[in-house]
Amino acid sequence: MVRKRAKGEKTSAKYPHKSPRPKKVTQVLRAVREVLRTGRHLRVQDAVQRVNEIVRGWVNYFRVGNASRAFAKVRYDVELKVRRFAMR
Repeated sequence: MVRKRAKGEKTSAKYPHKSPRPKKVTQVLRAVREVLRTGRHLRVQDAVQRVNEIVRGWVNYFRVGNASRAFAKVRYDVELKVRRFAMR
């Protein structure tokens, strides 16, 4: 996790700013890609279930902190990968 000191908007209190490192975002996207590559024989529902397990665990680990930008990137990329998988 990247840790920074940031000021709050309404108060001048400082709080730790934590977000996942870019390397961790890349790791979860690689794990999703691997599931979809090795699971080409799976039905779409089964593949989505496996992807959900991976992403849900990753999100629960990083939910403490300020990770909305990383979550948005992961969400966009995973949706794109699953859509491509579903069109096959």
